[in-house]
Amino acid sequence: QAVFYVCPSGCMRMTMDTAMEHDFMCQECGSLMSQQDNKRTVANVKRMIAELEKDVASYEAEKENIRLKIIAKRERLARAEERKKLAEIQKKKEAEERKKERERKAKEREKLKAQKERDKIKAAKEKEKKAKKLAREKEKKAKAAAKKKAKKVKKRVKKRVVKKKKSSKKKTSKKKVKKKVTKKKKKRVAKKKKVARKKKRK
Repeated sequence: QAVFYVCPSGCMRMTMDTAMEHDFMCQECGSLMSQQDNKRTVANVKRMIAELEKDVASYEAEKENIRLKIIAKRERLARAEERKKLAEIQKKKEAEERKKERERKAKEREKLKAQKERDKIKAAKEKEKKAKKLAREKEKKAKAAAKKKAKKVKKRVKKRVVKKKKSSKKKTSKKKVKKKVTKKKKKRVAKKKKVARKKKRK
């Protein structure tokens, strides 16, 4: 252990070698320096060191706590920022989805509108087709009725013609019969006359 010498007034404190160089005299007040008892000093120093170590430890603990708090705060801020970013992304995503949904609904409405128009046109065409079909059917029926009528008329005309022919044939046959009869009669009369002439001549 080192030996120290101190001034009684507390001006200076020297090691033994330094005190020997100055003849154990204080350089400030000129008093004789006496040997210092190191036990109390060492104890005080040790106590001070322990206190300082304790302070340093508490400071380090406080520093660590502060560091951990700062880290926790930073993490909280980072999480908050992350949540904010995620919320913004989610918001944008939802806005895009809503936009897409609106566009999809608009497209569906357009499709429905177009489909309705097509159905309308189709219905109109169907109606027109039906009307044309009905008109054709009516025309066919009218033609068929006209043909029937014409056939009936033809039949009637034919019947009349046939009747006329029959009646004319009957008339002609009657005339022919009459002619034949008259001819026979004439022949008979001529024969009778010839016979009568012959008799007269005789």
